[in-house]
Amino acid sequence: MLLLALIGWGLWPKPIVVETGVVARGPLTVRVSEEGKTRVRNRYIVAAPVAGKMRRVPLKPGDAVEAGKTPITFIEPVAPPLLDPRARTQAEAVVAMHEASRKRTEASLEAAAVALKLAEADRGRIRSVKKDGTVSDSDRDRIEAEASVKAAEVRAMEFALQVNDYELAQARAVLARPDPNTQGNLVEVKSPVSGVVLGVMQESETIVAPGMQILEIGDPTDIEIEAEILSRDAVAIEAGDAVEIEQWGGESPLKGRVRRVEPAAFTKISALGVEEQREPPKPQPKVGKIKAPTFLTETATSEKPPIEDNRPKFAT
Repeated sequence: MLLLALIGWGLWPKPIVVETGVVARGPLTVRVSEEGKTRVRNRYIVAAPVAGKMRRVPLKPGDAVEAGKTPITFIEPVAPPLLDPRARTQAEAVVAMHEASRKRTEASLEAAAVALKLAEADRGRIRSVKKDGTVSDSDRDRIEAEASVKAAEVRAMEFALQVNDYELAQARAVLARPDPNTQGNLVEVKSPVSGVVLGVMQESETIVAPGMQILEIGDPTDIEIEAEILSRDAVAIEAGDAVEIEQWGGESPLKGRVRRVEPAAFTKISALGVEEQREPPKPQPKVGKIKAPTFLTETATSEKPPIEDNRPKFAT
């Protein structure tokens, strides 16, 4: 009997150590990790409104500016251009021409004044005759009209002389190089928005044209993150998805939301020389800067894997 018991115990199946767990239902989260870069959301380029000589910009990157109050620079008129020998000769000839024209107008004015004096004398003699029938009405009217015409001619010559003076001053201004008078002739360029100077494109004094960029202004506290995601991962990301921001300088990750997923992608060559199709979604952080955003995409509820239990279980 003992022998049979030993044989039966040796042939009896040995217990097997197993692991058990509980199957539950819960949300499935897909994580897409990619490095990103921060940038100011709204940038403003301040450009020259007019052409002229721009004074040196005193602002530096990081200086705070206030909308409509902080002066950025001043633009003043430029000096007249230099004349080459041919242009100077032409300008001197124009001045001589207007001087001769003025002398001609002066002579015409003197002749008109003499004619007016004679016409007024005739009119005075006609008016002195009181007896009727001595001078006909037609002669009286003709002499009166001639006196009026001569007076008008004198006034016309006086105006013509003024025109010659203006033309002569204009011609002489071409030859002159007056000192630029900036009093009341300056254009002040002020900051259009409040923020911080991000960069200065043109700092030194120079001649500017309308639309030339001077500096860039933005609000560094209003930033966003741009991350380039592979197209196969970006198709699952939608605006409003949660974002965790890691390696931003603090201990705990920051929370954010995807603000926009650009519809157009681009091809990028990886470090291994592989062409990758990427799309840049824009997560919107709540605070601070970010370096490595993780996109969390929540899908429908699914079954969780069994929870591991380290206690050994035996089955026979």
